[in-house]
Amino acid sequence: MQSQLIEIKITNIGPSFVNTDDRTIREFWEEVVNVLSTSGVTVIPYKKEQKSYSIEIDASDVIAYLKAVEICEHDQEVFYQRMNEQMKLGYHMLNSILKLQLKYDQFSETEENVLQIVIGKFIQQLFLAMNIALPGSIALYSAEYIETNAFESKSSSLLYKIPGIKSAVPKPPEMNASILESAFIHALDRGWPPLQQMPFKTVWNWLEGELPYSLDLAEKPHHKALFTILRITSKQTNILDTILLIAQALEALFVDGKEGIGSTLKQRLELVLGTPQSHKNWFSKFYNRRSQIAHGSAAILRPNDLYHWDDPSIEEYIEEFYGPIDEAVAVLLAVLQDLIRSDAREYCFLQEVKRLNRHNQQEE
Repeated sequence: MQSQLIEIKITNIGPSFVNTDDRTIREFWEEVVNVLSTSGVTVIPYKKEQKSYSIEIDASDVIAYLKAVEICEHDQEVFYQRMNEQMKLGYHMLNSILKLQLKYDQFSETEENVLQIVIGKFIQQLFLAMNIALPGSIALYSAEYIETNAFESKSSSLLYKIPGIKSAVPKPPEMNASILESAFIHALDRGWPPLQQMPFKTVWNWLEGELPYSLDLAEKPHHKALFTILRITSKQTNILDTILLIAQALEALFVDGKEGIGSTLKQRLELVLGTPQSHKNWFSKFYNRRSQIAHGSAAILRPNDLYHWDDPSIEEYIEEFYGPIDEAVAVLLAVLQDLIRSDAREYCFLQEVKRLNRHNQQEE
């Protein structure tokens, strides 16, 4: 058995919202490490080749950073000490290091493939499990590999064998959890949809059973929902795509893409999640935006954030989309939590017919 240490630099791992408790995030990370250390992680990344890799996670530096953030309001010296230690190591004060020990029997891959496929898929799985259990608990928006020693390989076509040329080390999947954290916080404030922190073990076990690492094309409804979470948190996905992706996931789960969308989808969503007491028009607002995009009437924003933020029309445009997105993301998260709590993967809506006696209106 050979092994390889892979270190990932994570920036701003703490919560984005001031009303998210730092200690909750730190304790959740401790729970995650305990679960993964106890159960172990095995990644089989390919369908045709059943090569397996085991991964051991060391999040001690992440937890140390979160502890420093947690107590800095009461004892700033602790945070300054942490900052100085990081700077001596050449890291920014807001960085923390997640260490992964990769173990394997036979190795025949390029370093690039291992980082992009094996480690990349594990990181996506970890991101999903943590953010479904506690939205906003892990962000990987600016993560990067900081140490990748040479892998031992018998492959004759190694990427780095080209004389004088060494390709740049690939980056980990970059995913921003703020859209999930925002949806979670606002759902708690509104009281709908029903979202809550879940035990990481429950979510991780469900995910490991339902989402194989080798799955690359989501066709089943719950797979579409999970891949949608990954897609909408990607830095490459814009707000228009986000609305279409969420709508597609909800339609796959509740109407199977065959029935009328409108009232049927809304009815079934509220059967599962209950009826909101406020913002009852969230569904129509969201689907109005979806229709505008699908039928070409929605305006398109200049890409790469090169627009004028202070322009009132731009601000209004963004707000018109972010409000419905925030509510729809919360609905998608609540649906996934509901499936996991029930140890289920799909919904079946049965139609019941009752015939009433024409004289006494009682059921026969």
